[in-house]
Amino acid sequence: MKVKAAPRSQSFSSIARFLAVALVFGIAYTQDPIYNSPDNQNTKFLQGLAKAGHGLLSEDWLANTIDPLPTFSFLVQFTYQYIHPEWMFYGYYILYPDVIVYGGYFKG
Repeated sequence: MKVKAAPRSQSFSSIARFLAVALVFGIAYTQDPIYNSPDNQNTKFLQGLAKAGHGLLSEDWLANTIDPLPTFSFLVQFTYQYIHPEWMFYGYYILYPDVIVYGGYFKG
């Protein structure tokens, strides 16, 4: 079965629509500042930042325990090591729910 590729203008329109929805949703559904959440968000960032070499976190006893969120820790480590601006975590926050919604409602 041969799959036809979508025209560039349709692909661009689809990406633009996705980004517009993501931005509107992200603005409407605000987030607490990073590392300052009542849900103790800093413990979730700890493993990834320690693996990325942030300060002396690798020497912290909690950072040397079993990682309960290895996928999230990898994302934090990758972001800190290669992208570095911490504001990218806000970008992930805006895009993640929209990827789920877009994938669930706009299949194929």
